[in-house]
Amino acid sequence: LLNFKDSVSPIRYGYLLHIWN
Repeated sequence: LLNFKDSVSPIRYGYLLHIWN
């Protein structure tokens, strides 16, 4: 998951994290 975070942009990661939560 950490590798995936580094792969995508911080903004997009925050968006995905918002959906998952």
